Amino acid sequence: MEQRRTEPTRYLCAAVQIDENFCDQLIKEFFEEDYIVIGLSHGIDLPTVLKSCLLAKKRRQDRDSRLWILFFLLVATFLYGFFQFISPLHCFITISILYMIAWRIVFLHERTSLYDIVGKHLLKGNFNPDFLNSQINSGIEKALEAIANTQDANVIIYGGFSPFVGSGIYINGWSFAIDISKGKEEMGSVMKPLPFQVSELYDYISEKINELELSGLSIEDKLYVSGQEIRDRKEFLPDPFMRPITRVDNAFVKSLIDKNNHIIRHYRCIQVKHWKGELVFSIFLRFTKIQHSLFVDANYYLLTPLSQYYRQFDTIKSKPSSEDIRKIALKTALTTIYFGIASLISPFQEWSNSQANESQRKEKQKEIKSNPAFNYGATTSLRERISFNNQYHRYFQKLDQEMYMRVIERRIIDGLLKFLDSKKIDTSDFKETKSALLNHGLIVSGGSINATNLSVGEKAKAVFNESFQSEEKMLRRQSQ
Repeated sequence: MEQRRTEPTRYLCAAVQIDENFCDQLIKEFFEEDYIVIGLSHGIDLPTVLKSCLLAKKRRQDRDSRLWILFFLLVATFLYGFFQFISPLHCFITISILYMIAWRIVFLHERTSLYDIVGKHLLKGNFNPDFLNSQINSGIEKALEAIANTQDANVIIYGGFSPFVGSGIYINGWSFAIDISKGKEEMGSVMKPLPFQVSELYDYISEKINELELSGLSIEDKLYVSGQEIRDRKEFLPDPFMRPITRVDNAFVKSLIDKNNHIIRHYRCIQVKHWKGELVFSIFLRFTKIQHSLFVDANYYLLTPLSQYYRQFDTIKSKPSSEDIRKIALKTALTTIYFGIASLISPFQEWSNSQANESQRKEKQKEIKSNPAFNYGATTSLRERISFNNQYHRYFQKLDQEMYMRVIERRIIDGLLKFLDSKKIDTSDFKETKSALLNHGLIVSGGSINATNLSVGEKAKAVFNESFQSEEKMLRRQSQ
């Protein structure tokens, strides 16, 4: 599915039209931050969301400029009447007329936001992101293009503990080592293992996964490096006073596949976007050759659907009823005063914010100059922040995630087994643990198990981990 038409994109476009604070937050985050990497927001088209932000802000500025004139006249009328002893009745009538005009401005702004924009263009059945393309000048287009480029990253510069920033919550993972110097037995003799490059293994596994023909599947090579480790890496940071580069030449990425670099780590990212972008399942797979051993590790991450807050916008109608109009009129009758006062101080607020932003920018520049370990990395992403408290919205979303995890996991394990077998490498120990891994999410290597919540001793064959047991009990109760 085209990213600009995903459900998370649509929900955010609607949210910024209604929630002014959220709109300002996104504008500040994406247009006013100069140095920190923008985290990957899988399943969201940031330029489309930001176009909606800019449209909402422009409409709000138009509303506030009109209110500023009216409330300035209102205050002036009150003061003139007070000091010139004009009839209170005349003064009251004038103020009432000005207030009614202001009320109408606020009412029309609210009605247009809810029904003419969200209701007509941003609901499930009529989502039209092209509607947001109007009134975007060339300077803004250039800025949006730069932001879009940050989402086409093959270098992930992370600022926290987890390198897989933007990928959601960690749901599972495993690792093990295989002795690749031990040849398999055939016809009573031990064969000599054939040499291979790690890149060969990656390509073989990717081919097997692609054969599944899963909708929304993507497989990419990515590099992961800490935001505190890039200061002297010109390929990532040509200028310390700019955002790092997150897209490098594919040849450079491939050059690191067969290398064991402790600063820049290569992973093959296997990702499935489903449910119109609301469910994003990722496997980060890494093969590393260390002398006579092949080390394999896989990390599973999940971006869950959006929180309930964003789903409320689906209740907006395409056309308002008379009751809806009455509610808007009553609401805006009370908020007009607030917006009017806010419009009077908004020029000072804008000036104050610009001064604060400039001050923050100078402080960061000083920190960059004095701190060689300045952290340029992202610690989260917009998509992660709006997830539904790490929960599913529908039962079948949970079932689909489990399905993707199991079928891709099986392809990885089966593919690894066949590849090593083709290289005349003994896989007898690995075959013994294959069923435990595929059925219960466990890894057994050399008699020990390394899994999320489990560790057992030698010669263990198959053990259920706690998470699997609790899930199995839950499914049994549901079936009864």
